[in-house]
Amino acid sequence: MSTSSLWFLCREHRGHLITRLELIQDGRIVGGGINEQSWQIVDNKLQILGKEAQVRFIFELKQGRGHELRGMFYPVENDLPTTEHILRPLGPAVPSQAGPLPIQTSSMAEALKLMSEQTDFSLILAPGRYVRSQAQSLSLDDCRIDIPQAAEFFLQGYHAAPVFLNILHEADLVCGSVVVRRDGIVMAETTSFVQNRTANLDYALSADSTRAYLPDVPNIPVRWPGTGFLLNTVNSNYGHWHLQSAVNADAYHSIKAALQEEIYVLSLDGLGSEHFRPAAHAALGLSPEKVISTPRFPSLIREKFERLIVPSALAVSPGVAFHPHLVKSLERLKRPRTIDGARRLYLSRKDVSNSRGIINTEELFQALQTLGFVEIVTSEMSYEEELQAFSDADVVVAPHGGGLTNMIAREPGLKVFELLHSKLLNGWYKNLSAISGHEYAAYCVEPLPEEASKGWHASFKVDVGKVVASLTKFIDT
Repeated sequence: MSTSSLWFLCREHRGHLITRLELIQDGRIVGGGINEQSWQIVDNKLQILGKEAQVRFIFELKQGRGHELRGMFYPVENDLPTTEHILRPLGPAVPSQAGPLPIQTSSMAEALKLMSEQTDFSLILAPGRYVRSQAQSLSLDDCRIDIPQAAEFFLQGYHAAPVFLNILHEADLVCGSVVVRRDGIVMAETTSFVQNRTANLDYALSADSTRAYLPDVPNIPVRWPGTGFLLNTVNSNYGHWHLQSAVNADAYHSIKAALQEEIYVLSLDGLGSEHFRPAAHAALGLSPEKVISTPRFPSLIREKFERLIVPSALAVSPGVAFHPHLVKSLERLKRPRTIDGARRLYLSRKDVSNSRGIINTEELFQALQTLGFVEIVTSEMSYEEELQAFSDADVVVAPHGGGLTNMIAREPGLKVFELLHSKLLNGWYKNLSAISGHEYAAYCVEPLPEEASKGWHASFKVDVGKVVASLTKFIDT
């Protein structure tokens, strides 16, 4: 049995984390529920007892992978089946550090020298700066934001963090998703890893701002020579994946040219993104067949890299505080206009109407048609078709969703009109419009009572007359 006193308890299929337990030496358990109150060892078996001192779990003291224990749960109701569970020791607590490293430079010549000396450092691509809101100095009416409760949110500017590359030597990549420095400090986690911490035991890393608990991985099966570049953090979300990969690719090309060597491109694998990822890699100047996919659900794999580069853009903040420096990184995705005359697009999102969709989307589109709008469904288009559609557009109307990220293919001057509800006040496209040189307006409503409980996933109904009036004002000014 592991000497660790901190354990994860989950069901056999690893798909559901039950709880995190601390087994105290005197037999008490901290962190459990009614089924995990105390523990004892009987006949070389670990027994976990419930509230009435009944045996709820029995684990064989025979270690499996990662020192985990397998055993059975015995329910109080005798007519219910026993079920297999897994008890895995939580790895040792290690420090966690976000942001640039103490040694920093903005000089590529100095960066090359530090790399030759195997020094860990941060290459600063752009310093932090304040980004003024596009609408900050305007009145609510001038901003065309129609709901008072959204006004304060949309009028805010933000502080954009510095853009940098953390260049690490002899660094580890745990589960394909967690970056660990050679001194054991956790530097970064992918978004997918964070989202799955409590859902899957193989993703069970628990962290706060100062420490992390890594899974116990005794062996390092692979040591990669040369340099690896962690391209993105999101496995499937179009908007996040696309924007992060686009801005990081520019940094990849810069560092590759300076090093004059091949660099491994590591891209988080995922489901639901197959229709655009290979084409996006190609558009970004990355050879798709040379991109190494890190697994979405790895099984406690720990890899070591001779050099690992982790771009700061991997950690897009909840405030989506895009740095203006990122604009020039998107030039590869700009597409020349292919049509004459005005073109107006409505991204209906009708393919995902059960999540952040517009309930009366057909009624809205009928009204938009009178203003010359055509409907597109981005999931039914190829990657290049999506980019070209936005490049050819003059006005885009859409509910909040990843498809709006395609605005980065358009030269400055697009008018973006976003529809969203009050449970989803999100500045992603307001800020992306501002740094892309586009005009932005928003129409925000309250979701229906039966949808409100879904939070930001809620679909919503719009007042078509008010939307058309607000949109017309936006187009005509």
